[in-house]
Amino acid sequence: TFSYFTNLIIHHTHFVSINDEFSFVRDIGRGSFSQTKLMRDNKSQCLYAVKKINKNVIGLAGCSTQNWEKYIVTFISHLPNLEYIFKCYRIIETLDHLYFVTEYVQGGSLSQFVRKKKVKLPSTVVMKITHQLVLGLKELHNYGIIHRDMKLDNVLINYEDEDNFTAKIIDFGLSKVITPLSRTNETFGSLLFCSPEILLSIPYNVKTDIWSLGVIAFFLEYTVFPFDIRGNEAEIETSNKIIINDLKIPKNIIDVNKKNNDELVAGSVMERVIKMCLIKDINQRPDINK
Repeated sequence: TFSYFTNLIIHHTHFVSINDEFSFVRDIGRGSFSQTKLMRDNKSQCLYAVKKINKNVIGLAGCSTQNWEKYIVTFISHLPNLEYIFKCYRIIETLDHLYFVTEYVQGGSLSQFVRKKKVKLPSTVVMKITHQLVLGLKELHNYGIIHRDMKLDNVLINYEDEDNFTAKIIDFGLSKVITPLSRTNETFGSLLFCSPEILLSIPYNVKTDIWSLGVIAFFLEYTVFPFDIRGNEAEIETSNKIIINDLKIPKNIIDVNKKNNDELVAGSVMERVIKMCLIKDINQRPDINK
């Protein structure tokens, strides 16, 4: 009788064992409180990326964040246009863990992709990646969702060649839903991609994601971070550079005579887009629809 009621409770609250349905293939990522594994569905044999969160180590604040992530990911999964946002097929919860079963993107993150390429990406590719991220953010922002942790590691890319690739936004653990006229002042994000308003604890809105997009685009286009950020300096020094330093566009080291017209146009477009994204004053910075 006890076994019957236990199984009944587990069934109706979706507390199941992940190992009953999936087989481990390999580790593919790790966060502060999570692990992402490549797993194979035992029935369909399809591969999925499964993000595992240990509920016992994240604390009360983490539980609140976890609940928000469940809500936002569930909401996103029902949006009509998910081409540039990762797809979450299921959320599985056990007594100790939470699992997000998502699509597997073979190319890995943008940071991994850039390291593998070992050469500067063509401006035409950078422009297309940026355009895809703009479309993904537009879908989120139109529903009042701020990502708040846009960075190279939180963009996956499925890359075949320079004409065939898809970038996808992932990880909504720090995301928040706000109304069009409201702002928030919580300090979140990864320092290298943080906007001045977050560092200054000034109330912000979805435009903070535009800044982070600009940092991503700057790095992809010029292979360095903006504002003379090294990435290996003290946090206060990096913060001060983001807040105070003027934006300087690096001189293009590629011989102009060796560029084709498409590259010249794409490089010029990216420079203008980056300058717009990295406007320090949030009130002057454009939103995703401008």
